[in-house]
Amino acid sequence: MYDTSSDTDLPDTTSDTCDILPVTAVPDGTDIPVAQRQCPDFTDIIKYLETGSLPDSDVTARSVIFNSEQHAIIDDTLYRLHTPRQKRKDKVYPVIQQLCLPRIMIDDVTNAYHDNNTHIEFDKLYESIRSKYYWPRMFADLSEYVRSCLED
Repeated sequence: MYDTSSDTDLPDTTSDTCDILPVTAVPDGTDIPVAQRQCPDFTDIIKYLETGSLPDSDVTARSVIFNSEQHAIIDDTLYRLHTPRQKRKDKVYPVIQQLCLPRIMIDDVTNAYHDNNTHIEFDKLYESIRSKYYWPRMFADLSEYVRSCLED
């Protein structure tokens, strides 16, 4: 049996001693589930996951079925469940739960992570955003954003 009484002598390492401030990219008061349901990027997947209904187009329906395996609705909010690619097969990597970001919020997140973070380069920007968020064409959008920032 594990004795928890000795844990009280340990120093508290959970205090806010870190100088790095967390990035708050999504504005307070934003109703993410509503915005996701209004965004054309996610309406078909949400409808399929909630009701099982598919779009009329055969090509779109196949895409929704294929992509829905990587998505889940948790507390009325759509998330993408991303398994990072791995070269080493002997190591297990956790599944990343990425918030599916509606189009109307992409600029806020990009600005918060890039402009408010000393204009970090593309690789760092992409990895930091990808650890929390997902939207279609994210790689291309962020690449273009950083390229246009460098031209200014």
